Amino acid sequence: MKRLFCLLISSLIIISCQLNPFLGVGSTVDTVAPVLNIVSHENFQYVSGTVLKLHGTCSDNVRVISILLKVEYKDKTLFTWEIKNPTLNKWHYSIQLNPNADITEQLNAGTAAEKFELPDGEYKFTVFAYDANGNTSNDSYDSRTLVIDNEPSVSEITYPPLKTSLDFYVGDENRGGGSGRRSIRLQ
Repeated sequence: MKRLFCLLISSLIIISCQLNPFLGVGSTVDTVAPVLNIVSHENFQYVSGTVLKLHGTCSDNVRVISILLKVEYKDKTLFTWEIKNPTLNKWHYSIQLNPNADITEQLNAGTAAEKFELPDGEYKFTVFAYDANGNTSNDSYDSRTLVIDNEPSVSEITYPPLKTSLDFYVGDENRGGGSGRRSIRLQ
């Protein structure tokens, strides 16, 4: 009887292992890392306006549970911002731009991400996708360096240097109204 019982238990274990070797975790196990892409901007693209709209796509074989945005300025993390349970495998962030904002003051104050205003400068935006099992790969994040430029450009011509004299005619030689060639010196 003991032998029959042991044989029965052994048979059940072998059969159940063939169906699902991970007892109690469901019929499938998530072993695939999420894939994320930023589609709204190219690397080193210039952007301007009052709002930066960064967006992209994400996917996973089971489900992406969160998307995290990290914004860096001069190799310092300004802030991170998380979207939990993104819908339809799409994500977007809207970030205020303000050419008069003071990043140093905001960093020292520890302002929340929703209150940050980014002045002109070069920023690195890195977005990460996470699934429930913590799978990651090089495809699970994407980054862009963007140049925010809201200040109007100022141009000054410094070369070639301005000539010191300018020739012009006064009157009309053909009508006899004077043929005087005059020159002006510019200092």
